[in-house]
Amino acid sequence: MKANRLTVIISGMIVAISQLLVGYNVFAASAQPLSIDIKYVYRHKGGNQFETLTEGSTLYSGDYYKIIFTPTETTYVYIFQTDSSENIFRLFPMKSFGGVTVNNFNPAQPGKTYYIPAKGQSFYLDQQIGEEAIYFITSRQPEPRLENQYQQVVTAQRKQDTVEVEIAQTTLQQEIQQRGPGGIEKDSAEAQSFNWQEKGQQFSTLRQRLEGCDGCVNVLKFWHR
Repeated sequence: MKANRLTVIISGMIVAISQLLVGYNVFAASAQPLSIDIKYVYRHKGGNQFETLTEGSTLYSGDYYKIIFTPTETTYVYIFQTDSSENIFRLFPMKSFGGVTVNNFNPAQPGKTYYIPAKGQSFYLDQQIGEEAIYFITSRQPEPRLENQYQQVVTAQRKQDTVEVEIAQTTLQQEIQQRGPGGIEKDSAEAQSFNWQEKGQQFSTLRQRLEGCDGCVNVLKFWHR
């Protein structure tokens, strides 16, 4: 009986140690920085070149902008934008834009370049001026709280319930803003380029590297004049 009991205890210790190791590996993986190549760009209305969109940039109604990124590993990406009226919109994932199917879905695949809204299209600024913000969230796992909260915003908008929309949008913004920050490194001489064609014109821009914790958010604010 003692031998059997000893065997059971030893087996139990091995199982417990194995579980600890699995837990440690999961924790270690989540603690590793989550990297993604990225670039925010804009083009003034009537302009010929895309420029880097940075914190505090000034854009004008009718100007174009887009977001380009390439994950270094399988990544769940969530991109939101708020305007001066605190209205919030989701830019990624996105099934279609402007009547064109883009099928930008999660998880984003490593080595694949995503052009938001699409490779040959850009967003453009309407007449609602003021400060705007883009929130770029990266995670190794799905973010059900973000997804569910955004769905509540969509549901409230469909019901055209102003109070419910405001509450849902505020709750979603709080969920986004409580996350840790992710920072973008400056262009380097070794950086590769993003290349694309839009309206018959060829464009190119150097990539930047977004480094952040798992589930962190990078915030970029600019002025819409």
